[in-house]
Amino acid sequence: MKLSYPREVELFQWLARSLGAPFVDLREYRISPGILRKLPRDLAREYRCVPMVFNRRRVVLVHDSPADALRLAADPPPFLRFRAREEGSRSVEFALTTSSALDEALARRLSLADEHGRGSGGR
Repeated sequence: MKLSYPREVELFQWLARSLGAPFVDLREYRISPGILRKLPRDLAREYRCVPMVFNRRRVVLVHDSPADALRLAADPPPFLRFRAREEGSRSVEFALTTSSALDEALARRLSLADEHGRGSGGR
């Protein structure tokens, strides 16, 4: 059953509140291409998340699955741990968004070349 967007937002807001996690409506909040590029396309696709904040204080990944977000926050993939250390970030956190908004953000991320001009190699 597909929910209307307002209903989907309400559901994910409730879920985020119940978990004590922030909710971000990625249809309202536009992530800059520079931040999106911090996570390579293949990892964004594989882990189904996009970075919202990537700075010296913290890395915030936006996800639509609380279980996967908690797993990523507890045990980030090696590349993300390396990049976070390289940037001087102290923590990896997560926020929730709706599945449809994440689909749109992932499409934007996948349309961008990776940092340093590396693409996905036609994958």
